[in-house]
Amino acid sequence: MTGTDALLDTLLDAAGLSELLGRDVVARSARVKPGAQVTLGLEDPAGGTAGWVRVLWPALRPKAAKVAERAARRGQPLTERPLGDLLLQSGTVGSDPALANGVRALRPRRLRDLVDRPDAVLRYNPLRRVLVRDGATVVRLAAEPDALGHRLLTRLAGVGLPVPAPLDDGSVPDVSVRPFFGDADLLRTPSPEGMAWAGRTLADLHARGTRLLDEPELAALHHRPATADPHRLAHDLARLDADLGRRTTELADALGARPAPGGAPVLLHGDASADQVLVDTATGRRLLNDFDRAAVGPAALDLGSWLAVGDGGPLDAAFLAGYAEAGGALPSASDRVTARATGLFSRVMAPLRDADPDWRAGIAARLDRLAEVLR
Repeated sequence: MTGTDALLDTLLDAAGLSELLGRDVVARSARVKPGAQVTLGLEDPAGGTAGWVRVLWPALRPKAAKVAERAARRGQPLTERPLGDLLLQSGTVGSDPALANGVRALRPRRLRDLVDRPDAVLRYNPLRRVLVRDGATVVRLAAEPDALGHRLLTRLAGVGLPVPAPLDDGSVPDVSVRPFFGDADLLRTPSPEGMAWAGRTLADLHARGTRLLDEPELAALHHRPATADPHRLAHDLARLDADLGRRTTELADALGARPAPGGAPVLLHGDASADQVLVDTATGRRLLNDFDRAAVGPAALDLGSWLAVGDGGPLDAAFLAGYAEAGGALPSASDRVTARATGLFSRVMAPLRDADPDWRAGIAARLDRLAEVLR
C-alpha cells in the first residue's frame, strides 16, 4: 500500500478518526491528493456538519502554519497533531483554510455564525464551498469566485426555465443568495411523472438555454471541459490502488476507441441526475439545480449522465419519453452507450469522494458496471 492508501484506511474508519481527533465524528466527504494532502468533511453523531480535518505531507506544512496563525488571531478552535512526518490539522467550518477569509467578510454579520451551526449548514465541501440556510434563503460561499455561474442562472431563470433564480446582484463574486426551495429531491422521491418532467426540462434547457450561448457574458462556457479525462482519473487512482488503476486505464482505452457522440453542441447541465432535481413535496413543484459543471457539448452527454445512475427500467423510459416529448432528439444506440459510459466514468471515484470506508469495493463495482456497458 502507498502511504496515502494506508492513511485513508485510518481516516475513513470512524473509530480511528474519532480517536485521532478526541471526539466522535465520521468522515462524509474526502478530497485526496496522493503524497500531498488528504482532506475530509466531518459529521457529528447527530448528523450535523462538524468541520474539517486534513493531513498534510511535509512540503505543505508552511500552509498549515498560516492557517493556525489565522485561527489563533480570530479565537477559532484548531486541533493539530503530528502523524510521523505528516501533520493533522482540524477545525470548524469558519476556519476552513480556503473559506475562512470569505466567512470573515460575510454580511450581514449573522451569516458568520451560521456556518458553524450544524442545523444551518445545508452542504459543506471543505476547501470548496459551504451552503447555509438563512430563513427563506440559501447563502452559498465558494472558495473561487463564480460570476459565470451567477450570470448563467440569472439568464436561465429569465427565459423561464425552472432553476433557482439568484436573489443577489452578483457584486460579491464568491457569494450567491438563492431562495430556499423544497424538502426532497427526485432521487429520494422517484416517480414516472417526475422523471418525465426532468426529461422535458432537460430538453428545454438544450433548446432555450443553447440560444443564450451567443451572449458575450456566457462565452466562457465554450471553454469549459464537457467531460472529465478518464485517463487522468486512471492515473490518480493508480497512485492509490494499482489494480484499480490498471482496470480503469483499460476501460478508458475502450471508451476512447469509441466514436464520440454526435450532434450539434448545446448548453449542458453537466451533472444531470435525479438528485439535481429539487422537489417541494407539498406543492409538487420542482427545480433543476446545481449548474456548477455547465458546459457546451453534444446533448447525449447529459442524457448519458442521467442514465448512468438510472434504473435501466420504467423510470429511465419515462425520462427519455419526456425528453422526446419536449422536442429533444434521442441519440443513437451507439451514442447512448458512449454517453452512458462517460457518465459512469465521471462517478467512478464517488465512493472515495463520499468517504466510504469500503471505497475500493465501491469503485470496483462501478468499474464492473462500466465494463458491462462497454462490452
